[in-house]
Amino acid sequence: MTIPTTNEEIIAAVDAQMLATQALRDRWNDHWEMWRIEKYELDEPKNRGFRTFTSTLPRSVADKVHAWLTGAKMSLQIPHDMETERERREDDVKERFFRGCEMSANERLRKMMLPALRELLAWYIPIRGWYALRCTMNKRDDGATYVEIMPWDPLNTAWSMGDGEPEWACHRTFLTKSEIVAQYPDARVPADHPDTDLIKVYDFWTGEDNIVLSEHGTHKPWTRHFSPAFPVVIGNTGGVPHVQTERATDTIKDVGPSIYMSMEKAIKEVQELISVDSELVHRARKPPIITRSADGTFTLEHEIFTAGSTISALDSDQLEVIAGLETTRDFQPLLGYMLGELQRTSLPNSTWGELGFTLSGFAINQLSQGIQDVLNPLLKTMEEAYKGVFDVLCAQYATGRYEDIRLVGYTSDNLYFDETISVRSMEKVGKLRVQFHAELPRDDTGRMANAQIA
Repeated sequence: MTIPTTNEEIIAAVDAQMLATQALRDRWNDHWEMWRIEKYELDEPKNRGFRTFTSTLPRSVADKVHAWLTGAKMSLQIPHDMETERERREDDVKERFFRGCEMSANERLRKMMLPALRELLAWYIPIRGWYALRCTMNKRDDGATYVEIMPWDPLNTAWSMGDGEPEWACHRTFLTKSEIVAQYPDARVPADHPDTDLIKVYDFWTGEDNIVLSEHGTHKPWTRHFSPAFPVVIGNTGGVPHVQTERATDTIKDVGPSIYMSMEKAIKEVQELISVDSELVHRARKPPIITRSADGTFTLEHEIFTAGSTISALDSDQLEVIAGLETTRDFQPLLGYMLGELQRTSLPNSTWGELGFTLSGFAINQLSQGIQDVLNPLLKTMEEAYKGVFDVLCAQYATGRYEDIRLVGYTSDNLYFDETISVRSMEKVGKLRVQFHAELPRDDTGRMANAQIA
């Protein structure tokens, strides 16, 4: 595939790729609305106006998963056969290099009022099921080297795959005229353009160059980035291939499942059932009333369903309260079944400390396994993201185009370091192995069960 080069070609290629993956982007928007706890609305127009129930479970599950992922312990290893003591010391330097790069990138993100790298990945991976990271070693005006790891929202990211890696990747953002000028002083934006109107800005990267543009022109000209590896790392939670079949054209939305993929339909059913029950309960507070009188003049002049209300009426006047509607006797069993279905698609109730009876050790282990089934794919995806970042940064630093970098951070033993790591010490870098170990509350359920026995 030919890489677009002109501004018009780039905008057309990015917009076309986003349109081709619209089904996936619609899923991302739907799941984002679940995370935001958007008000649940009944589907049929004739039901509009009735009370509805909106569950907070999607947000609670996301918050719990986010806490586990951000609190997971990261271990780094660079395995070698028959390592000498010198090689082990060199591997320690490489570990400190990556941990220092992460802390340096986090400092830059915080100055931009953004969450840290781990916190951003712990949101994008569970909610989107995808991640995108731009990784670059840069030089300041004084020649000093600094690290930039910028997470991109997959919703606003487009890419085209080549042979084993992307041919190009682009992050599309929406900025005002003043924001564009602040980031790109040489940007060309019409002087009469309203500052309140947002402009689509395209940050476009190829294997060799980078350009920033919009429909108004080029804001940053083509610039060589000198990265041997493609500087944008893109991936997903895996496990689901892109199935191509004549029976469906939207199968791209199944790739990179989020934590809401299985929960989505079950929670809609639960919200509908509880909405019906909520409507009936609130109707019972003020049921319909029938008034009768001989001359038809008997009416209620004020609210009668408040404490201390009185009614003036003749002996011939009659007042009848109509009994409220009730659900069928099958309602509670159906709701119980759907709540069970919802639990099987999210996290066990024990995650929230809900235990209605004493559990055996086997049952406790099964519940813990249910949590692991949700977390393991997310942890593996975060490992792949970190490994991709490390490989790109090492390849860039090893080119020798940068001054020795000074990094600070903490080792795996929580020991502080502040040192300058030379380019030479990063030569012949072995393959990094990244592992995350989530600290799960495995014993909490057991302690609760023992407390119930006592």
